[in-house]
Amino acid sequence: MQQIALRGHTLFQMLQPEQVAAISDAAEELVLEPGNQVYRHGDRADFFYVVREGTVALRGERADGLGIHVDEVGPGEIFGACICFGRDSYTLSARCEAPTRMLRIRADALKSLLDADPRLGYTVQGYISGVYFRRYIETVTKLQAVVHSLPLTSI
Repeated sequence: MQQIALRGHTLFQMLQPEQVAAISDAAEELVLEPGNQVYRHGDRADFFYVVREGTVALRGERADGLGIHVDEVGPGEIFGACICFGRDSYTLSARCEAPTRMLRIRADALKSLLDADPRLGYTVQGYISGVYFRRYIETVTKLQAVVHSLPLTSI
């Protein structure tokens, strides 16, 4: 079941069948309810995720629990791929906003594949970087809109 789910995703279409099988062995399906926390900022980034159904909110949070909504990810989208950026902990928090089915994949399994095949590593890293760069640009655009809405006065 998971191998079929992986094969249909753009990221995993880059892999050879034996590589998909290795990732499938490192994956499990989670079914979570709205409000369930997937991970918190600062938790060890041992997994990355592929949303199959539902919505997950990504938030920047302070220690006091206050935070800002950064993005929402839905079906077909990935999140939590910190290992691809050399980070060992999550930089955001992730919480389900709707009933959600997702694949949780051990990050070390992906890293092993990327390390073993540098060409594949470069291709996958490029894909994941593109996803994260899009999120970064969208977040900056949202922040600019907030700043531009503030009343300004001259000195």
